[in-house]
Amino acid sequence: MMNKIFRNGLSGVLIFAAFSVTAFCENPSEKNDVYSLVAQGRRLAKEHKYDEAIKIFSQAKNVDPRSALPDTGIGMMFLKMGEYSEAEKYLTAAESLDPNIVPVQYTLAMLYEKLGRSGDAIKYWNKLYNNPEFKESAKKHLKFLGVTK
Repeated sequence: MMNKIFRNGLSGVLIFAAFSVTAFCENPSEKNDVYSLVAQGRRLAKEHKYDEAIKIFSQAKNVDPRSALPDTGIGMMFLKMGEYSEAEKYLTAAESLDPNIVPVQYTLAMLYEKLGRSGDAIKYWNKLYNNPEFKESAKKHLKFLGVTK
């Protein structure tokens, strides 16, 4: 059952992250702009070309190393490929650049829950519990992990 929840939750995160990236694009016509590169990486991801998407996200990271978007994209690609330790590395890097990215928090909560790292999962579900849009979902996951709110 948790596998199903993880897969469904990850799809939602990717859709949410895609919306978030699009919403912040100011001038996607610039060829080497970080936002247009991230959008290009997203298009490749939709085509299941994860290795190619990682290359594009890496280019975006080189354009703007302070942006959390490329690390988020790379982390999502590693998740899709089942390489969880690499995914964690990039997602936590994204969080260190911008600790308020909700899709990253949600994905890390789901990842840690899947990996059986309850303490880490609880930390992220508690963050999400304070977000009205994720409160009910966080409450269910916290209950599953033995935490009542």
